[in-house]
Amino acid sequence: MNYHNTIPVIACLVCVIGLASCTTPTEPDPPAPEWTLDEKYALDFPEPSGLAYDSENHVLWTISDSTGQIYKLSLTGETLAILPYRGEDPEGITLNEETSILYVVEEGTGEIVSVDMSGNEIDRFLLSSVGATTNRGLEGIAFNRSTQTLLAIRERNPSTWVVVDLDGVEQTRRNDIDFAEDYSGVAYSIDDGQLWVVSDESKMIYRVSEWGDVLESFDSNIKKAEGIVVLKDTLYVVSDSKAELYRFIKR
Repeated sequence: MNYHNTIPVIACLVCVIGLASCTTPTEPDPPAPEWTLDEKYALDFPEPSGLAYDSENHVLWTISDSTGQIYKLSLTGETLAILPYRGEDPEGITLNEETSILYVVEEGTGEIVSVDMSGNEIDRFLLSSVGATTNRGLEGIAFNRSTQTLLAIRERNPSTWVVVDLDGVEQTRRNDIDFAEDYSGVAYSIDDGQLWVVSDESKMIYRVSEWGDVLESFDSNIKKAEGIVVLKDTLYVVSDSKAELYRFIKR
């Protein structure tokens, strides 16, 4: 046997085995960030329904389906102004920041109403494909900046989603959304335009595709959640029955 050739081979094997035994185990991936309830703030008016964000002034807009009025809020729930608009049965609100026009959905009449920042009504149009009802009707509205359209949602029976242009002309409609028990608020996130939906009866918050495929979801555990706003790592929800504003942080 040629011992001079064997010794280097054995030495190499020892080195390989030694390296293998000393290799650091692969570290597990860090847990994905989760939405966590961070704060809640009492509001000084009843039954807030719907929520919109004004990024220029860093304030929120909501509407009360008790008083019918539009409220301007700080990010900690302080009432900064009350507009004189008086809705009949308002259930949702959104904002076109380019024109400073607020859009309100009226459940009882099945209409979308445009209102300026002084509270003056500009126009209104009927969503005939959804219809008027005093219960289970129009519940949320969101402005899509990229398409310059409005998404209006009917709560359930049936859960209709309708996209209209700013003149009220219907673009698309879907009647078979079924990932939640109901749909009580809707918004496009400020930073990336993702669509978010809150469900009162499911007590859940969802990030979804334009046509209802769930991409992310988590428990809100909020009673009568009826409005949502989503920033980059912060999410706000209002409760109708509790008259509270909730802030979630992603961490």
